[in-house]
Amino acid sequence: MLGALACGPVVAPPGVSGEDGNGDDTGSTATGGPSSTTDEVPPNPTSVGSTVTTQGPGEDTQGETASSNAFVSFIDDGTDTVCFTHCSDCDVWAQDCPEGEKCMPWANDGGNAWNATRCSPLEASPDAIGQPCTVEGSGVSGIDSCELGAMCFEVDPATNTGVCVGFCAGTRADPGCTTACDACHISNDGVLTLCRPICHPGQDDCGPGRSCIDIDGAFECSTYAGDAAIGEPCDSDLSCQAGLACAAADALSDCAGQGCCTPWCDTNAIDPCGALVAGTSCQLVPELGDGVCNPGIGRCVLPPP
Repeated sequence: MLGALACGPVVAPPGVSGEDGNGDDTGSTATGGPSSTTDEVPPNPTSVGSTVTTQGPGEDTQGETASSNAFVSFIDDGTDTVCFTHCSDCDVWAQDCPEGEKCMPWANDGGNAWNATRCSPLEASPDAIGQPCTVEGSGVSGIDSCELGAMCFEVDPATNTGVCVGFCAGTRADPGCTTACDACHISNDGVLTLCRPICHPGQDDCGPGRSCIDIDGAFECSTYAGDAAIGEPCDSDLSCQAGLACAAADALSDCAGQGCCTPWCDTNAIDPCGALVAGTSCQLVPELGDGVCNPGIGRCVLPPP
């Protein structure tokens, strides 16, 4: 991975700034883990400006204070209750809506980015975190079938179905997750606060069409991937195709750029590197450490002299 990796708070580079209504990551600020120096991650449903706090076993880390937008415009939410411009935002941390409702992120401007919060109806038999869910209207309507403290995320616009993802625990000033090895991802000016599992880039644990990438300090599953293949020049990990890292040119025997793409690997598993990139072996990435949540993160590079 080119660029510096740090364990303290880092600000995401330009263009890596949040999430959109399809649940694609477009950037954030992170604490508690490494962060890639990237310059691109396209929006899908959009989020802007965020904080990530990683939560490991027996570990507490703090993110930065986030803020939310302040007005709500009219929307026909498909129920007898509609929200007009005089309605005030609710607090996703406090969940301060009336009984039978929950505080939810939504897009109050008709766009595809979560930019405000609203009180939405809570179903009598809601879907639990990790279960399939449905939304009304779109992924950014703020109305879904998930339980209190969760939202329907990664919604397929063709079917309006997704999966329930829990909100971060704690407070704006001290966010975290209740499940070990989850990362608290705060984005869209504090409107989105989601706990998402930390993945291992050297393991196939994200499922079809998704890859494990470094999103501002925590490895998380994402639909985003770059275009550069094995051996092709890259500027950062996000320049590379799914499953690949950007290694410095001197770590590879044949690289025409400042860095080139090479596979991620797991130093605790059988070494696949020699068959993938001639002359390489799976080498631990020192900057990423060998932590409890995703130990043995390595890249296929030349062995040390």
